[in-house]
Amino acid sequence: MKVEKINYYKDLYKVHLKSDDTLSELFKYDSLMNFQSNWDLEALDFKDMFNRSFSSKISGRLWGGSVNSAKSIMLTFIEKHKEFVRSMFRDLLDEKKDVVMRMKRFTFHCDQLLRELQDIDKKVVVHRHNLRMISVYLGFVYPNVYTIYDYKSFAKCLKLFESKNVIEEFEIDKFFTMSRTLLTILSKDEELVDAHRSRIKSSGVDIEDSLLLVHDFIEFNFLLPKSRIGEV
Repeated sequence: MKVEKINYYKDLYKVHLKSDDTLSELFKYDSLMNFQSNWDLEALDFKDMFNRSFSSKISGRLWGGSVNSAKSIMLTFIEKHKEFVRSMFRDLLDEKKDVVMRMKRFTFHCDQLLRELQDIDKKVVVHRHNLRMISVYLGFVYPNVYTIYDYKSFAKCLKLFESKNVIEEFEIDKFFTMSRTLLTILSKDEELVDAHRSRIKSSGVDIEDSLLLVHDFIEFNFLLPKSRIGEV
Protein backbone atom coordinates (compact mmCIF):
# COMPACT_ATOMS: atom_id res chain seq x y z
CA MET A 1 0.00 0.00 0.00
CA LYS A 2 1.31 3.45 -0.89
CA VAL A 3 1.34 5.72 2.14
CA GLU A 4 0.78 8.84 0.03
CA LYS A 5 -2.38 7.26 -1.38
CA ILE A 6 -3.62 6.29 2.07
CA ASN A 7 -2.93 9.81 3.30
CA TYR A 8 -4.92 11.29 0.41
CA TYR A 9 -8.01 9.26 1.31
CA LYS A 10 -7.35 9.76 5.01
CA ASP A 11 -7.62 13.51 4.52
CA LEU A 12 -10.91 13.08 2.66
CA TYR A 13 -12.17 10.97 5.56
CA LYS A 14 -11.08 13.59 8.06
CA VAL A 15 -13.09 16.25 6.24
CA HIS A 16 -16.07 13.88 6.31
CA LEU A 17 -15.74 13.36 10.06
CA LYS A 18 -15.77 17.09 10.67
CA SER A 19 -18.55 18.02 8.27
CA ASP A 20 -21.05 15.14 8.25
CA ASP A 21 -23.16 14.46 11.33
CA THR A 22 -25.27 11.52 10.14
CA LEU A 23 -23.37 9.05 12.38
CA SER A 24 -24.17 6.12 10.12
CA GLU A 25 -21.41 4.06 11.78
CA LEU A 26 -22.68 4.53 15.34
CA PHE A 27 -24.52 1.19 15.44
CA LYS A 28 -21.19 -0.67 15.43
CA TYR A 29 -19.97 1.13 18.54
CA ASP A 30 -23.28 0.79 20.34
CA SER A 31 -23.19 -2.94 19.58
CA LEU A 32 -19.60 -3.27 20.75
CA MET A 33 -20.24 -1.37 23.98
CA ASN A 34 -23.25 -3.56 24.75
CA PHE A 35 -21.27 -6.70 23.93
CA GLN A 36 -18.45 -5.77 26.28
CA SER A 37 -20.98 -5.20 29.06
CA ASN A 38 -22.60 -8.62 28.66
CA TRP A 39 -20.20 -11.18 27.17
CA ASP A 40 -19.18 -13.96 29.54
CA LEU A 41 -18.12 -17.21 27.91
CA GLU A 42 -18.48 -19.07 31.21
CA ALA A 43 -22.03 -17.87 31.96
CA LEU A 44 -24.32 -20.62 33.23
CA ASP A 45 -27.20 -19.35 31.12
CA PHE A 46 -25.17 -19.22 27.94
CA LYS A 47 -28.17 -18.65 25.67
CA ASP A 48 -29.41 -15.64 27.62
CA MET A 49 -25.89 -14.21 27.79
CA PHE A 50 -25.42 -14.58 24.03
CA ASN A 51 -28.80 -13.00 23.35
CA ARG A 52 -28.00 -10.01 25.55
CA SER A 53 -24.50 -9.65 24.11
CA PHE A 54 -25.79 -9.30 20.58
CA SER A 55 -28.37 -6.60 21.09
CA SER A 56 -28.41 -2.96 20.08
CA LYS A 57 -30.65 0.03 20.68
CA ILE A 58 -29.81 1.21 17.16
CA SER A 59 -29.52 -1.75 14.77
CA GLY A 60 -28.79 -5.47 14.73
CA ARG A 61 -27.50 -5.42 11.17
CA LEU A 62 -24.06 -6.77 12.14
CA TRP A 63 -25.64 -10.14 12.92
CA GLY A 64 -28.65 -9.88 10.61
CA GLY A 65 -31.30 -8.93 13.16
CA SER A 66 -33.30 -11.29 15.36
CA VAL A 67 -35.14 -13.48 12.83
CA ASN A 68 -33.61 -15.86 10.27
CA SER A 69 -30.17 -14.48 11.10
CA ALA A 70 -26.75 -15.52 12.35
CA LYS A 71 -27.91 -14.56 15.84
CA SER A 72 -31.14 -16.57 15.71
CA ILE A 73 -29.48 -19.71 14.35
CA MET A 74 -26.71 -19.52 16.95
CA LEU A 75 -29.32 -19.23 19.69
CA THR A 76 -30.91 -22.40 18.32
CA PHE A 77 -27.52 -24.14 18.27
CA ILE A 78 -26.94 -23.10 21.89
CA GLU A 79 -30.38 -24.30 22.94
CA LYS A 80 -29.68 -27.76 21.55
CA HIS A 81 -25.94 -28.09 22.21
CA LYS A 82 -24.93 -25.48 24.76
CA GLU A 83 -21.61 -26.92 25.87
CA PHE A 84 -20.51 -27.87 22.38
CA VAL A 85 -21.14 -24.32 21.17
CA ARG A 86 -19.31 -22.97 24.20
CA SER A 87 -16.31 -25.11 23.24
CA MET A 88 -16.57 -23.77 19.67
CA PHE A 89 -16.20 -20.23 20.97
CA ARG A 90 -13.36 -21.19 23.31
CA ASP A 91 -11.46 -22.56 20.33
CA LEU A 92 -12.29 -19.58 18.09
CA LEU A 93 -11.07 -17.12 20.71
CA ASP A 94 -7.87 -18.97 21.62
CA GLU A 95 -5.13 -16.59 20.49
CA LYS A 96 -2.47 -19.26 20.84
CA LYS A 97 -3.85 -20.91 17.69
CA ASP A 98 -3.77 -19.83 14.05
CA VAL A 99 -6.71 -17.52 13.34
CA VAL A 100 -7.53 -18.93 9.90
CA MET A 101 -7.68 -22.48 11.24
CA ARG A 102 -9.85 -21.33 14.14
CA MET A 103 -12.29 -19.69 11.76
CA LYS A 104 -12.37 -22.75 9.49
CA ARG A 105 -13.10 -25.03 12.45
CA PHE A 106 -15.86 -22.73 13.64
CA THR A 107 -17.50 -22.82 10.20
CA PHE A 108 -17.08 -26.61 10.03
CA HIS A 109 -18.85 -27.05 13.37
CA CYS A 110 -21.64 -24.69 12.30
CA ASP A 111 -22.04 -26.87 9.20
CA GLN A 112 -22.29 -29.94 11.42
CA LEU A 113 -24.90 -28.40 13.68
CA LEU A 114 -26.87 -27.17 10.70
CA ARG A 115 -27.05 -30.64 9.16
CA GLU A 116 -28.34 -32.01 12.45
CA LEU A 117 -30.91 -29.24 12.68
CA GLN A 118 -32.06 -29.89 9.11
CA ASP A 119 -32.98 -33.45 10.09
CA ILE A 120 -35.65 -31.84 12.26
CA ASP A 121 -36.53 -28.75 10.23
CA LYS A 122 -35.91 -28.82 6.47
CA LYS A 123 -36.77 -25.13 6.22
CA VAL A 124 -33.46 -24.17 7.85
CA VAL A 125 -31.06 -23.93 4.92
CA VAL A 126 -28.13 -21.74 6.09
CA HIS A 127 -26.39 -20.86 9.35
CA ARG A 128 -25.14 -17.48 8.08
CA HIS A 129 -21.77 -17.80 9.77
CA ASN A 130 -19.52 -16.63 6.95
CA LEU A 131 -16.10 -15.04 7.41
CA ARG A 132 -17.71 -11.66 8.06
CA MET A 133 -19.89 -12.88 10.93
CA ILE A 134 -17.06 -14.81 12.52
CA SER A 135 -14.87 -11.70 12.27
CA VAL A 136 -17.55 -9.84 14.25
CA TYR A 137 -17.09 -12.32 17.11
CA LEU A 138 -13.31 -11.93 16.98
CA GLY A 139 -13.46 -8.16 16.62
CA PHE A 140 -15.82 -7.75 19.55
CA VAL A 141 -13.71 -9.88 21.90
CA TYR A 142 -10.37 -8.51 20.63
CA PRO A 143 -11.23 -5.04 19.21
CA ASN A 144 -7.58 -4.00 18.93
CA VAL A 145 -6.56 -7.11 17.00
CA TYR A 146 -9.44 -7.84 14.62
CA THR A 147 -12.15 -5.95 12.79
CA ILE A 148 -15.18 -6.65 10.61
CA TYR A 149 -14.33 -8.36 7.34
CA ASP A 150 -16.05 -7.00 4.24
CA TYR A 151 -14.03 -8.36 1.35
CA LYS A 152 -15.59 -6.30 -1.44
CA SER A 153 -14.96 -3.02 0.38
CA PHE A 154 -11.41 -3.95 1.31
CA ALA A 155 -10.50 -5.14 -2.18
CA LYS A 156 -11.64 -1.81 -3.66
CA CYS A 157 -9.57 0.10 -1.10
CA LEU A 158 -6.47 -1.92 -1.90
CA LYS A 159 -6.81 -0.74 -5.48
CA LEU A 160 -7.27 2.86 -4.34
CA PHE A 161 -4.15 2.54 -2.18
CA GLU A 162 -2.26 0.94 -5.09
CA SER A 163 -1.34 -2.08 -3.03
CA LYS A 164 0.90 -4.69 -4.63
CA ASN A 165 -0.66 -7.28 -2.34
CA VAL A 166 -4.09 -8.13 -3.73
CA ILE A 167 -5.63 -10.63 -1.34
CA GLU A 168 -8.07 -13.41 -2.14
CA GLU A 169 -11.33 -13.59 -0.23
CA PHE A 170 -10.20 -16.53 1.90
CA GLU A 171 -6.92 -14.84 2.95
CA ILE A 172 -8.43 -13.27 6.00
CA ASP A 173 -5.18 -13.41 7.98
CA LYS A 174 -3.69 -10.96 5.46
CA PHE A 175 -6.75 -8.75 5.86
CA PHE A 176 -6.24 -8.57 9.63
CA THR A 177 -2.54 -7.85 9.22
CA MET A 178 -3.15 -5.10 6.68
CA SER A 179 -5.91 -3.63 8.83
CA ARG A 180 -3.50 -3.31 11.74
CA THR A 181 -1.04 -1.61 9.41
CA LEU A 182 -3.74 0.83 8.36
CA LEU A 183 -4.57 1.55 12.00
CA THR A 184 -0.93 2.41 12.66
CA ILE A 185 -0.98 4.91 9.78
CA LEU A 186 -4.33 6.43 10.71
CA SER A 187 -3.41 6.69 14.40
CA LYS A 188 -0.47 8.96 13.58
CA ASP A 189 -2.98 11.62 12.57
CA GLU A 190 -4.08 12.90 15.98
CA GLU A 191 -6.56 15.30 14.42
CA LEU A 192 -8.35 12.45 12.67
CA VAL A 193 -8.33 10.22 15.76
CA ASP A 194 -9.71 13.02 17.94
CA ALA A 195 -12.43 13.82 15.39
CA HIS A 196 -13.43 10.17 15.17
CA ARG A 197 -13.40 9.71 18.96
CA SER A 198 -15.45 12.86 19.54
CA ARG A 199 -17.94 11.83 16.89
CA ILE A 200 -18.64 8.55 18.68
CA LYS A 201 -18.66 9.92 22.23
CA SER A 202 -20.94 12.82 21.31
CA SER A 203 -23.74 10.28 20.88
CA GLY A 204 -23.31 8.83 24.34
CA VAL A 205 -21.24 5.82 23.35
CA ASP A 206 -18.13 5.71 25.52
CA ILE A 207 -15.73 3.10 24.22
CA GLU A 208 -12.00 2.76 23.74
CA ASP A 209 -10.37 3.24 20.33
CA SER A 210 -10.31 0.08 18.24
CA LEU A 211 -9.82 -1.38 14.79
CA LEU A 212 -13.39 -0.35 14.03
CA LEU A 213 -11.79 2.92 12.95
CA VAL A 214 -10.22 1.01 10.07
CA HIS A 215 -13.56 -0.53 9.15
CA ASP A 216 -15.15 2.94 9.13
CA PHE A 217 -12.32 4.23 6.94
CA ILE A 218 -12.65 1.34 4.49
CA GLU A 219 -16.43 1.70 4.24
CA PHE A 220 -16.10 5.46 3.65
CA ASN A 221 -13.71 4.92 0.76
CA PHE A 222 -15.79 2.08 -0.67
CA LEU A 223 -18.76 4.45 -0.96
CA LEU A 224 -16.78 7.32 -2.47
CA PRO A 225 -18.19 8.43 -5.84
CA LYS A 226 -15.81 8.24 -8.78
CA SER A 227 -15.61 12.04 -8.85
CA ARG A 228 -13.91 11.98 -5.42
CA ILE A 229 -11.29 9.41 -6.38
CA GLY A 230 -8.26 11.48 -7.16
CA GLU A 231 -4.61 11.49 -8.08
CA VAL A 232 -1.82 12.14 -5.63
